[in-house]
Amino acid sequence: MSELLEIKNLSVGIHTPAGTVEACRKAERKCFGRWMIVIPGSFLAAVIFCLTNIGNWMRKTLNRGERFL
Repeated sequence: MSELLEIKNLSVGIHTPAGTVEACRKAERKCFGRWMIVIPGSFLAAVIFCLTNIGNWMRKTLNRGERFL
């Protein structure tokens, strides 16, 4: 069908479902690639922040006994 239109010099864009699906997949990969870095990175940052705060709290709490000696 598209070959017949090319012979008659009619420029009609025909989109096949396979082409549309492939274009959507490429766009999805670009967007998903960023989130593959952002989500684990923010999770690791939150875990490190919480562990640091817990460690500081424990250090302050456990060292109180030494102050009175």
